[in-house]
Amino acid sequence: MGLPENFVEAVYADPGLERYRGNPLIEALPPIMDLSALKKKLAGKVAFRPQDCFEKGHIRAHQISGLLDDFFQPLSMHKQLEEKISIMIRGGYVGRNIADGSLNRRMQEGYQRIMSGAADDFQFAQSKSTAKCFSLIGCSGSGKSSTINRILATYP
Repeated sequence: MGLPENFVEAVYADPGLERYRGNPLIEALPPIMDLSALKKKLAGKVAFRPQDCFEKGHIRAHQISGLLDDFFQPLSMHKQLEEKISIMIRGGYVGRNIADGSLNRRMQEGYQRIMSGAADDFQFAQSKSTAKCFSLIGCSGSGKSSTINRILATYP
């Protein structure tokens, strides 16, 4: 019995950076994309047939409106956005390495303190967060969500 349609079998590969090595969550991600790979993955495909130019106006209107859905030209700002998202995803997984067990160990210790009642006088040690965030601000309809969705679609 195979995996359901929306499941992807993980393929683990060297992530190319020492900071990311040994972390199966990061090693299962696609490789960090360079500019040419990003262009290929983000670019929208437009189906065009020369004879479409000779269709009646009401038909051409529908064909042209399809361009709004299908056409996407990656720009330098899209590369910067993809890079930030890639860094956020991978950086967030650095502190959540399931291979070394440190995250589970900290969570289990905290749980045991709470269950034993020792949590009242205990302060959790401040652990260094690897979580990242950023804001994407722009005019309504400028393509913020579409671009984010295209970038996230490059990840299984």
